[in-house]
Amino acid sequence: MRSTSVVNQNLDSFDVARTLCALLIIVIHTEPLAPYSTIANFYLCNVVARVAVPLFFAMSGFLFSCKANLQRQFLRIGKIYLCWSFVYLLIQIPQWYRTGWWGIHVVKDYIVAFVTQESYYHLWYLLTTIYALPLLYVLMKRASKQVVIGAISILWVVECLIYSYTWIGIEYRFPQLIASLNRFSAISNAVFRSLPLMAIGVIAGKDHVRRTAKEWGKRALIAFFCVAAEASLLYFFSPNKENLSYVFMTPAVVYYSVCFLLNWKIVLKNKRTAIILRNCSLTLYCIHPLFYYFVQQAQCPPGIISWLLVTILSVVAALLAEWVRSLYDRRKLR
Repeated sequence: MRSTSVVNQNLDSFDVARTLCALLIIVIHTEPLAPYSTIANFYLCNVVARVAVPLFFAMSGFLFSCKANLQRQFLRIGKIYLCWSFVYLLIQIPQWYRTGWWGIHVVKDYIVAFVTQESYYHLWYLLTTIYALPLLYVLMKRASKQVVIGAISILWVVECLIYSYTWIGIEYRFPQLIASLNRFSAISNAVFRSLPLMAIGVIAGKDHVRRTAKEWGKRALIAFFCVAAEASLLYFFSPNKENLSYVFMTPAVVYYSVCFLLNWKIVLKNKRTAIILRNCSLTLYCIHPLFYYFVQQAQCPPGIISWLLVTILSVVAALLAEWVRSLYDRRKLR
């Protein structure tokens, strides 16, 4: 892990995968099957779609290892987090005012949450990535592969114990620790969640050549069924009904999936298509809660109708934003 070279690889598969992951995250937040079947909604949102965010982290880790420009990536994600935080602040302020939560203490609480938790619920991904990037950089530069695997294995066990398996008694034995981790969730998530998953992406980038796409695909499918089995056991036989994104088998499905994507010989005919997918995937992730908020305010029926509206509006907005961006780039070249 001491030297990380750029992998000369067609990453069109990543652009396709990230777009699919963004669409799955919309599924998680809108829960299209919730009004019709609790169990069907569980398998759709807490099993199938829950792979999206861990895979996002791993792909980001791999791409960062290729570029290895900490300052540039840090500033880029920071600007995105800042801009979208401002967008969602515009809808948060009226909400705070209507509920009577108003005054200088609101500003103080928001600033604290902005750096320790998140500015809006789904933007935690960006903030934890910001905190995880320097840690990943140090691992890439200083540690061997064996040390990295050992370190992230320990961190992941802790993550599972304080997230999916906290019901076994961790929260009662160490209440102050759990309270501190929740209070500084962005930092704790960066250490125990983002860092291990991003490091898996780096490791997969070095290991993917050992097997073919078909072999990696089979392993990813088997690992996914293991995740489904573990999530099912937790859902049906434990008090945990929701926190199922990060279980013990999640790293396996993420590792095999990244190796599969790196061997998947998909080539988009137009390079512009790859760029559109790449940019739209992030826009979809960032913008969909805005439309979900408006759909809820309009009192649209929950379930499939809300999911469909949010998805369509988000896709249209993402494509529109990409069109405006392309126009701006063309004018700059003139």
